[in-house]
Amino acid sequence: MAPRLHACATFAANNKLPNTFSTVARQAAAAALAAVFAMTTADTPAVAALLNPNTRLPRTGEVALRRSVPVVNKETGELQSSLEEVLYLLRIPQRKPWGSMAGSVEACKRIVAGERENILAAVPSGAKRDSAAATLAGLTAKLDSVLAALAATDADATASRISTVLNDVAALELAQAPGLPYLLPAQYASRPRLSGRAVAEVTVERRDGSTFEAMSDGRGPQRTGKMLVVLDGYNAPLTAGNWAALARRGFFTGTALQALPADEAVMALPPKDSPLPLKTVPLEMRPQDEFEPRYRVPLNVQDGDSLPVLPLSVYGAVAMAKNGSDSDGSQWFMYRYARRTAGLGGLAFEEGSYSVFGYVVDGLDLLRQLRSGDVVKEVRLVEGAENLVEQALPAAEGPLTIRAS
Repeated sequence: MAPRLHACATFAANNKLPNTFSTVARQAAAAALAAVFAMTTADTPAVAALLNPNTRLPRTGEVALRRSVPVVNKETGELQSSLEEVLYLLRIPQRKPWGSMAGSVEACKRIVAGERENILAAVPSGAKRDSAAATLAGLTAKLDSVLAALAATDADATASRISTVLNDVAALELAQAPGLPYLLPAQYASRPRLSGRAVAEVTVERRDGSTFEAMSDGRGPQRTGKMLVVLDGYNAPLTAGNWAALARRGFFTGTALQALPADEAVMALPPKDSPLPLKTVPLEMRPQDEFEPRYRVPLNVQDGDSLPVLPLSVYGAVAMAKNGSDSDGSQWFMYRYARRTAGLGGLAFEEGSYSVFGYVVDGLDLLRQLRSGDVVKEVRLVEGAENLVEQALPAAEGPLTIRAS
């Protein structure tokens, strides 16, 4: 900051201002310029605020997925919105409103205690409801732990504990969600779709004889590695459904990987001479302020459109490549978001242009190491296959026969 303040004083002192300015005016102008420069230095709260505008951009795939669960129960929705607001307020660089945040958490405790029956009534009876009841029963103690962290004005502990509670609230919402809360447009009703969430295990392999470095979970150097991808059919049912259907039939076996320029993404190229059930999928994304996805309409978020519920501006976002104005039916990529290449507020310049349908939630250290020449060895649906409806694909007795590249 000091060099900029000195520059302001020098600016006025060296007669850079018109001669009609008095000495007092020159001093006032220098002070004003110094104030402006001070507001724009990298270590000030003002710049921290500018770098985090009211986009409330999720910082991880887990947070994006948590926020994208359909809310079908008012009380659970109130829990989530109140706690997300507290989590957001913790990012304020100035003095934090500790008392207000504690009041919001106390209100959440009252909802948990007083609305238990309404919350559980939204969950189908059986094992799901038993699990939801156990989750709900543990929330009071966890909220008390949040209040203790707030009382100690410990921002890190508060954020960590609120994230744990929000994960439980998201689990309640997933238990309540019956499937798609809206109808697909009639022209797309026969296409494969994912009516909920699914999890895919993506196994990748080095083909040049080298190995992936040791992973953060302790796995040592090895030629193969695994990533888990959560597919979100609630907000991208056609895109996630098409990808899941191809994965279940073995289409991605042998897919070559290619790192894009500037290392922004890793593209999965379809095997040569492979049968394509669908060449394109309509561009699909749901804006945050709308009930259902838009189709074939990109969002211009840099100019003020709402963010997609599933934003691209997250490290590990999984999206389809473009094919004209639509999405490609088989070519997809994993996005390696970097703040240094983003625009205002941390938004990727490509935000709103690609259909995001999931996130890498485990194996991000592996994603960082992927390079051109690596290969997708296998993709398996390990959870949520029952949510996949693929009547649009041709009948087959087994997996498609794919020639590995």
